[in-house]
Amino acid sequence: MAQIKRNRCYVCDKGVAYGNNVSHANNKTRRTWKPNLQVARIVIDGKITKAKTGTLHNRRLAGRHVAHRPTADKLFKEVGPSFATRKGGYTRILKTGHRKGDGAEMARIELIGTEG
Repeated sequence: MAQIKRNRCYVCDKGVAYGNNVSHANNKTRRTWKPNLQVARIVIDGKITKAKTGTLHNRRLAGRHVAHRPTADKLFKEVGPSFATRKGGYTRILKTGHRKGDGAEMARIELIGTEG
């Protein structure tokens, strides 16, 4: 997983990224703090790349980080094949403004092709 410089340890970043990964796969959109999404984008794009081929090995690799079985099935049956001809850039991050309490920059991540 790529490192984005923040005041957080690698293990915490990884946990946030994989948590956002499950939520994003279920909802196809996710709204949270922008730096969290920048880390999650790396993980989500990697999982979609593995889901495009759908081999047993790739399913097991994805299963390491997507513990929710129905979410992994959805990733390999719906999301992966829909991006079969695309070479990368499966997600986009859209800025949505600032959080009311502390002014943190908020953003939304969505899959390309599921605008709305």
